[in-house]
Amino acid sequence: MLAKFVTPATTGCLAMAAQVAARQVGQWSRGFAAAATSEMTVRDALNSALDEEMARDDKVFILGEEVGEYQGAYKITRGLLQKHGAERVRDTPITEVTSFHQHSA
Repeated sequence: MLAKFVTPATTGCLAMAAQVAARQVGQWSRGFAAAATSEMTVRDALNSALDEEMARDDKVFILGEEVGEYQGAYKITRGLLQKHGAERVRDTPITEVTSFHQHSA
């Protein structure tokens, strides 16, 4: 369900993270329905899922525009650069000029 919110440009790790986050939210809602409840935003669920997958498998990495130093446009990758290092959380160049030329040609 959360995968609907992932744009085509951010598929890959975020799509996998969205699936993990959806499972977590489902487990939490079933597991804590009668006990103490807690709420989690989609942003925090995605961040948690990415962190969990990166901790579980050292082959998982994040690559994208402003995902490292800026920590993602919506702070989805907040804290991951500091925790997992620059080798696994990498910023790529912003390519608006390239995108503009492709669409205007």
